[in-house]
Amino acid sequence: PADEIRRRLIADPTTASRRPALEGKDVYSEVDQALIDRERYYTEVAHFRLNTDGLSVSVIVGEIIDWLAAWKDSESRPGDASAGVDS
Repeated sequence: PADEIRRRLIADPTTASRRPALEGKDVYSEVDQALIDRERYYTEVAHFRLNTDGLSVSVIVGEIIDWLAAWKDSESRPGDASAGVDS
């Protein structure tokens, strides 16, 4: 995920003005550290995980809509819907 976030930040011409470094490091190092620090929390609360590396926004949205439709139609409300979806 860090590589994909880094790629997206580099591609966004507004990154420098909108995302200043908070701890004196470069933004990309801070992203790496934030992901390391937050991974446990993200994993604990996630009902759905999707590896978005290389996917277009429309594909990502489609995957989310498909999951939500399955969740809505399921009586058991899947607690971990990451099965079959890359995390």
